[in-house]
Amino acid sequence: MIEDAITEAIDNGVLRDINPRLATLQFLNLHDHTYRWASTANQLWSVQELSDEYCPTLIRGMAASDVQLRGLDVEANRLRKILAAA
Repeated sequence: MIEDAITEAIDNGVLRDINPRLATLQFLNLHDHTYRWASTANQLWSVQELSDEYCPTLIRGMAASDVQLRGLDVEANRLRKILAAA
């Protein structure tokens, strides 16, 4: 599902021409084990704060050079709904 979303973004010119499988693994690696330290009693950042940092960090690295990040939160919410429904 993540790989499909990445492939769609590449096809639409939102992401640069990257290997979708590798990009999927990068996405998963960025988020791997976040739940362990993000849900502790010593939580320093809210889920929204983590999302606000993670998404631009990942997307800027994969984005096509002329892509604007405005509306990234809207797209992230759309993808969250797709993943939650799976």
